[in-house]
Amino acid sequence: MGLKICIVSEAIERPFDEGVKIFVYNLIKELAKHFTVLGLSRSGSFEGGIEKFCTKALPENKLLLSLYLWKKIKLFKPDLIYYIPTACATVFALLRAKILKLYGNGAKTVMITLQPREYNAITKKIIPFIVPDLVLAQSVKTRNVLCSLGCKVKIIATGVDLQKYTPVSKKIKESLRKKHGFPASKFIVLHVGHINRNRNAQIMKDIQDINGVQAIIVGSTSYPEDRYLAEELKNANVIVITSFIENIEEIYQSVDCYLFPVFSAGACTEIPLSVFEAMACNLPIVSTKFQGLPHLVKNQDDFAYVNTTNDVIPMIKSIREISRPQTRNLIERYSWENVIEQVVSDSIA
Repeated sequence: MGLKICIVSEAIERPFDEGVKIFVYNLIKELAKHFTVLGLSRSGSFEGGIEKFCTKALPENKLLLSLYLWKKIKLFKPDLIYYIPTACATVFALLRAKILKLYGNGAKTVMITLQPREYNAITKKIIPFIVPDLVLAQSVKTRNVLCSLGCKVKIIATGVDLQKYTPVSKKIKESLRKKHGFPASKFIVLHVGHINRNRNAQIMKDIQDINGVQAIIVGSTSYPEDRYLAEELKNANVIVITSFIENIEEIYQSVDCYLFPVFSAGACTEIPLSVFEAMACNLPIVSTKFQGLPHLVKNQDDFAYVNTTNDVIPMIKSIREISRPQTRNLIERYSWENVIEQVVSDSIA
């Protein structure tokens, strides 16, 4: 099957319900269609069809020092190693990538970093000596920072499952609202992501105050929620969902608008997956100019960027008037198949 590819990540662990985990899951799933794949994780908790390609092999120590892991990789004889750290491109992550290259007997090693990191004077002196063969990042800013430290960097997008996330008819939308207990006649604004103040989730209270609007927030089960904030939101009549939802696409298909209110750079992957999922369902979007997102999607009537928190409410009211959004058209080239094809192409070039 051509290339033998080893994927190493602490994020190979169910439930696959947040950005890094979903990226790694789809990386394994798509690569396994065309290549011989071995996924190595710290957990033995897999699902969704990737379990036959994955095994528990990562040690608990920070540098992945392990005779067992070395033997696993050595016996597999990879042509290419992908390392996707949950902490992204920290100094320790870069050191781990260097060690993985040694385990792979010099196989090309590519780090995929999905969030930005800051470096102090000491780490800036260390990094040039431990750079991997290639880093794949999701924003111009991260690329420029890592390039200045001696890394070879290429920019990649995130992907979306275009078969799972699809627009639905008005009749199906009505039935989904009834199924999930959402109000039938209100204009529903959704946000999906960790329930904490760092993500500006508290703004959903202000959304709820708009006449005729219902705010819904769906939290990730992979990260602890701010219980006090969740309670505040519930007391303000925001619908707060904290349990794992198997068919999360039904939530997107139930609503009228998607809001991404995050300003803090480290609060999310640099290209928010939830925005792509909402676009695939053809929802109008109100979003901050978050990291790599403006590089991929330009401002237009049904995809509106805001500069400050104060801009959000007026923009929600404005976008509410759009009767025929076309955001699905903007996202169709970002299928997981296309994105992973580009990842491999960039890696072996």
